[in-house]
Order: sequence, then C-alpha cells, then structure tokens
Amino acid sequence: MFALHTCDDVLREVRQSLPELATELDAAAAENRCRLHHFFEFFAGYTCRFLGPDRASSLRLLDCFALANRLYTLGSASLRCAIEVTYLYDLHLDRNSELMQRARQLLPPSLLACQRRMQCSMLP
Repeated sequence: MFALHTCDDVLREVRQSLPELATELDAAAAENRCRLHHFFEFFAGYTCRFLGPDRASSLRLLDCFALANRLYTLGSASLRCAIEVTYLYDLHLDRNSELMQRARQLLPPSLLACQRRMQCSMLP
C-alpha cells in the first residue's frame, strides 16, 4: 500500500480532494517540509477555519473529514499520529452537533477510538 511519508505526499492528496486549499498549504509546506507533524497541525487548523460556518457549507466540512480519513488510511505511522493528535483534539469541542455526528461517520474506527480515549483523558 502506498504510504504518505512527506509533506509533498500530503499536498498531492489535498490538491486532488480540496484544491482550493493548495496555495496556502504550499506556503506552509515550504516552511515545514521536514516537519510533517507541524505541517499537519497547520493543515488541520487551517481547514477547520476555512470550513467554519461563516466561510463554507457543511458539505465542504464533510469533504474535509473525508480527506482526513483518506490521509489517515494511506498515511505513514507519523502522519497517523499527527492526525490523531492535531485533528481529533478539536473534534470533541462540538461533538453534539449534527454536522459533527455526520463528520465522524467518515472517520475510521481507529480514529474514533483515539478520540474517545482523548475525551476520557480530558474529563476532570
């Protein structure tokens, strides 16, 4: 199976799935090309802002989660770790909304299990 090991691999996948993000992600990748974790932090944060309720439709948010699923499925171990830590950390914040319920249906079971562990660890 092909694995996404570098920022270039991730950018190629982003360009195919969410081409409107490619220009800004190219700039971020230029600064973080050797630090995939930092690059994916930017990717996760940027897509959440880009796809917020004041910027785009619910469909684009679901597209973003579908892309996260694809990156996770194809990704190297380091990329999967980055997705778990950076992407799902924020997912619990609005976990009761209908949109987030739909988005979670697009994520693989291993990511959902990670999210549940993180939620439990954040309880008082």
